[in-house]
Amino acid sequence: MASDGSSLTHSSVGERAGRGNKLQTGFSEWCNSKAMSDITIRYGPDGSHEFFGHKIILSESSEAPAKEIPLQGDDPDAVTIMLRACYEGKNEYPAEPVNYAYVEGSSAHHAIQCIHHLNVYEVANKSNVPNLLNQAISNAKKMPLNPGPIVTTRG
Repeated sequence: MASDGSSLTHSSVGERAGRGNKLQTGFSEWCNSKAMSDITIRYGPDGSHEFFGHKIILSESSEAPAKEIPLQGDDPDAVTIMLRACYEGKNEYPAEPVNYAYVEGSSAHHAIQCIHHLNVYEVANKSNVPNLLNQAISNAKKMPLNPGPIVTTRG
């Protein structure tokens, strides 16, 4: 339950959009648009990320009175990917999260990619977006077993 007693929760954010792509087609222009938005989703460690959503696209519970849903404890990049998937019907996503520094092909790079796919999997699973969940599994399976050399810096 949301803090105001409504039934719109983390697990229902992607319910309607996640059950097939028929509803998703043609909604990309509404993705994170204030136009006709009836819900705000706040996420990130301090709730600083904000997404303007539409209950009819994001949830079976579109009549719920919640105006805001806080999604806490999830990776902000993964939440953004999940929300975009709900509107755009695209389950492909970048192999790495944004704003990470790494040496291409290093074990650190490999670890960042693995964690990114796990974060997307976790958010897609919590939010009931099966197409994105399957894509995260597929992406994780494509990861090489040999991550490459460990890169260290000596000072």
